[in-house]
Amino acid sequence: MSPRRLVVVAVIAALVSLLLAASYEYATHAPSPHGISVEVVGEASRVDAVSRHLASAAPGSFTVERVPDASVATSRVADNRADAALILPASGADRIVVAGAMGPTLERTIVSSLSSALPDTGVEPVVTDVAALSRNDEAGLSSFVFELGLLVPSVLGSVGLYLVGVRARLWWRVAGAALYAALAALLDVLLLDVGFGALTGAPFELFGIGFAGGLTFVLVVAAFQASLGLPGTGLAALIFLFVGNAASGGTTPSAMLPNVYRQMSEWLPNSAVVRATRAAVYFDGHGTGQPLVVLALWAGVAMAILIANDRLHLSERRRSPDDHLLIHATPGVVHLARRRRRNRPGQEPETPTIKRTATPERNGALS
Repeated sequence: MSPRRLVVVAVIAALVSLLLAASYEYATHAPSPHGISVEVVGEASRVDAVSRHLASAAPGSFTVERVPDASVATSRVADNRADAALILPASGADRIVVAGAMGPTLERTIVSSLSSALPDTGVEPVVTDVAALSRNDEAGLSSFVFELGLLVPSVLGSVGLYLVGVRARLWWRVAGAALYAALAALLDVLLLDVGFGALTGAPFELFGIGFAGGLTFVLVVAAFQASLGLPGTGLAALIFLFVGNAASGGTTPSAMLPNVYRQMSEWLPNSAVVRATRAAVYFDGHGTGQPLVVLALWAGVAMAILIANDRLHLSERRRSPDDHLLIHATPGVVHLARRRRRNRPGQEPETPTIKRTATPERNGALS
């Protein structure tokens, strides 16, 4: 073994460590609110005063909308359509309405900012939490744990599915992905609902979200692998583990992420699982639509790539029917490169030359 190779591996591993630390530190090092929606009920002059104070003290942090009725403002927070509400009655204590399920950090930021925007009357505003976290999820991290429990095994399991089924048609790997997603979702729901009592009240919805999330993760990894081979796993890991988790909103609320990550968060599967989980458990399902659309889009694109690779394999099998196992084991980009060379004018017909590796003969039955 060459010592030079050991040095190369060590340097690459160190750079991966640096990239991972940089991604998470970028997401968490200086959280600040952006575009937090606040429904305000009260006299126009008081609402304007609050709006001006927030705009001056924290530009861009809050968007204030005046609504005519306290029950409407409160219901919008409870339905996950607004981040907070501020009730300014003609008499009595002012009231701040929050949804603790969005995370303790965001709740503290909202309460502190809105309290500072009120005139100092010596009476503290009353804080009402209309979507309080479970006593077994006081840190608000269980939705992130649920997503993480789906993601990491998805990436690792995809490597196993690839190695076992590399010489089979892609649909065997897709079937394995579906089986994994169903089992992982079931076990994670049982653990976090029945076992720890952290995510309760919506077991069937959680199973559906977990199945959709786990399947999306595995299908995307499989699409990269089908197109690029095993190195495609690294690209998927870069998207999901390095960037996706940091920007998921699980540890730092999405509204408090820095630029780029905040804009990306809404369209990443990691964030979709976290947001859909919170919506199902704490908001009676309100707000699950957009996250599920995101998961469907990622899964749909991955399936389209897998279908394209499978059609490419079938085309190559018609040309070389005796090499079907090797054809399935070859990444799509390699097939396309060879096809391009074959189609060049004056190019001699090329016989596929694919390095043969020891693979269990049982895979031959999966073709």
